[in-house]
Formats: sequence, structure tokens, C-alpha cells
Amino acid sequence: MIEPAGNGGIDLDGLNGLNPNSPDFRDSGAILVGAARAAMPHERLLESNFGSRLNCYGWGDGIVSAGYGDRNPGTPSNNKRHTKVFGGTSGASAIIAGATLLVQGWYWNNQKTLLRPDQMRNILSTTGTTQGATLGGYIGVMPDLRRIIP
Repeated sequence: MIEPAGNGGIDLDGLNGLNPNSPDFRDSGAILVGAARAAMPHERLLESNFGSRLNCYGWGDGIVSAGYGDRNPGTPSNNKRHTKVFGGTSGASAIIAGATLLVQGWYWNNQKTLLRPDQMRNILSTTGTTQGATLGGYIGVMPDLRRIIP
């Protein structure tokens, strides 16, 4: 399960049950996703929640999404419209969901079995691009599919 960490700029380590180092921590098993800028060095978006429970991040800005919006507004059918204002942890989570499907498909094709959720979380949270250091607030790594899928 892929879950957006949420937008609000909140340190989730300060909330009950979300700090892995706390005795009341409850692990949902989900891959918790933060959001960073698309431009290098991928600084955390100010509004992205953060904390040690986050596993990975995706772009939270510059995302184009289909089905609604401000692009191609002269089109009579909503099926041809799209927007460039989709973002935050919702947009980042959609990107990570796509990466998850690619990794799972590759694994199935090569191993004829599926990765368990904990295995997928481990892969996505350990093989990737670190976030920029200026803003701080841990959001994990951006999975690097070129390194994950040989």
C-alpha cells in the first residue's frame, strides 16, 4: 500500500504512533511517501510532512495529470483535458505507485513470484537519490529505477 505522508509541513515524529523509535509505534506496513521539488537537488517541499517513518519521496511539483484541468481548455471533452497543477504528496505518491508497479512487474517476469510489501518497502527506501540538504525534514530517498532494475 502506498500512502501520501500528507501536506502541512508537520514532523510526524512528534505524533503518537508514527515515530518508529517510540514505544507506541504501530507499523501499518505501508510505504509512506513525501514530496520534493522536481528540480535538483530535490529539496523537500515546504508543505510535505516529514519524519523518520517516511520511506521515500517523489516529485511534488511539475506533475501533469490527465482528466481534469487547465490545459487544453478548448477541448469539448473532459477526456482530453489535463492539468499541470497536480502535486504535493498526492502527486508524489502516484509517481511512487507507478515505480512500485514497474519493480513488481520486473520481479514477476524474472522470479515468477511477487515481492512482499516489506520487501518492496525496503527496496524503494534504500536504493535512490537522497533529498536536498537545505530544508531538512527527512522524506527518504527517491527510488532510482535504473539501479533497482538491472
